[in-house]
Amino acid sequence: MRSADLTREIDRWADSGVITTEQANRMRADLPPEASHRSLIAEGLGYVGGSLVAIALIVISSQYWTEIGTAGRLIVVGLSALVLASAGRLTPPRADGPAGRLRAVLWAGATATTFAWLLLAGRDLLGLNAEEAMAVAAAGAVICASAFWAAHRHPLQHVVAWLSLLVMAAALVDLLPGPDLLPWAGIWATGLAWGLLSWGEVIRPAHLGRVLGALAAVAAAATLAQAGWEALLAAGTVFALVVAAVALRDLVVLVVAAAGALVIVPAVTSAYFPGSVTAALATLTVGVVLVGAAVAVARGRLGQANGRLGRANGGTTPTPAAATAVAAAAVVLLLSAAGILLATV
Repeated sequence: MRSADLTREIDRWADSGVITTEQANRMRADLPPEASHRSLIAEGLGYVGGSLVAIALIVISSQYWTEIGTAGRLIVVGLSALVLASAGRLTPPRADGPAGRLRAVLWAGATATTFAWLLLAGRDLLGLNAEEAMAVAAAGAVICASAFWAAHRHPLQHVVAWLSLLVMAAALVDLLPGPDLLPWAGIWATGLAWGLLSWGEVIRPAHLGRVLGALAAVAAAATLAQAGWEALLAAGTVFALVVAAVALRDLVVLVVAAAGALVIVPAVTSAYFPGSVTAALATLTVGVVLVGAAVAVARGRLGQANGRLGRANGGTTPTPAAATAVAAAAVVLLLSAAGILLATV
């Protein structure tokens, strides 16, 4: 129901004596503001303008890229980043509603174009090789995305900062000699650390952070799933996420873990038990465990709802220790760095 409809209902209740005038005023104050047509039009125009900027960049890069030279390329991409960042800065600083969405999209585009500018500058201006230019550009994107996220606590800024950090982790590991899949170990460690920091509510919103961390860890583990330590890492990741999802009553993290299990478990069992009935039995066991975990999460979510009702009547809720989360994330990153360095020897 729209806020205007609710306002009319509140007025009718107040006129008929169902609620007092003071109660009606409090109820009206709690109603969410409705987005005006002007805000929606401005949001749509902003999206169209951003799309035109992207189309112009594609046309220039496909037809005139070599003709405009290094300076021209840097100017075009740099001005695009500046325009998008400035437009986002001039947008009203609301975290929700059309203005908030528009600012989030504009600053996401500004982060992407800043990354592209740094990549061009590193390769064409500084003479860096592809790996070095990627690392420099990713580090700059992390700084840019983090600044935008600090200024605008929107979920899209959260996702852009997370993605930028994953790219930087992979790019830094790629600078080291080693197997081609080694950068995925950096993504795995970064995703796991992100999830731990979100569990400790160092990164907020915590639920979105946990889901993003689980996605990164599962994607990296599935890519690394082979015979050897990679298979143990992949299987351990899925197991740990299932346990964490049950403990936190987080159904979305459990779904991410289940999706990873669909890829990782057959790969691991086939690597260790090729052509054996053990592989099928192991897959069956994992399936049964996931069903049990889903039931536990569903029952736990019901318990959480009852717990919230109890806390509303005067109870308290425990919060995870941020210091523990930071320490655990630091241990994960240090051990992962040591493992990556050993893999390069």
